[in-house]
Amino acid sequence: MNLGFNFDGEYHLVTSKHMPTYQNSEIISDPDDFTREELLKLLSYFEGELQARDEVVARLRLEIQINEVAESKAETERVERKLEAERERHKSMVLFLINERKQMLVKMHELRVKSEANALMTPGDLALLEELKKEVGFLREERDSLKNANKSLKHLPQLTDTGGSLVVANRMATSAGSSSGGSSSTGPAMSAGTLSSRTRLATSSSFPAEKSRLPRAPSSPARGLPSPR
Repeated sequence: MNLGFNFDGEYHLVTSKHMPTYQNSEIISDPDDFTREELLKLLSYFEGELQARDEVVARLRLEIQINEVAESKAETERVERKLEAERERHKSMVLFLINERKQMLVKMHELRVKSEANALMTPGDLALLEELKKEVGFLREERDSLKNANKSLKHLPQLTDTGGSLVVANRMATSAGSSSGGSSSTGPAMSAGTLSSRTRLATSSSFPAEKSRLPRAPSSPARGLPSPR
């Protein structure tokens, strides 16, 4: 089978002329060549170098991994600290909102109670409340007028005992001449009843509907009594 090569049958004869022939002659060793022991030593040295190189590469890889782990751990701790700070801030915000909600609920409850109390009051109660307010105003006016009257009475000149007795005698004589027998018997009772009704103070159970029953003091200061003749 021809594979495309031209085989020359005399090729080995031609080339054999250029090859040196050794006829029972020993190979002369070159002094510059390595001996077997030196070659073995050199081989072991190269193997040691290769092993040391592999160890250095492995150690460098290990150091790189350790550094990467340390960096990733530091980054993880930093993220955890940040998350913890955010968690605390969120917790404080939640507590603040809870307190605000409690205060709002308390205020809403107070407003609801007030509104219910106002809704439960009937129109009659409201009218009575307004009437009581008016009566309190009237009583305050009466108090102020009485205070003013007392102040004006304190500034009046004091009458002498003689003059006072004469005035009393004249009044008694005038009242005795004008009154009759029947009226004289009922007069003290009526005067006592009138005096008691005038001096009786209004209380909460006897408040009038429109106007106070207390006698009002005169607006002008009392005039001086006539001097005795």
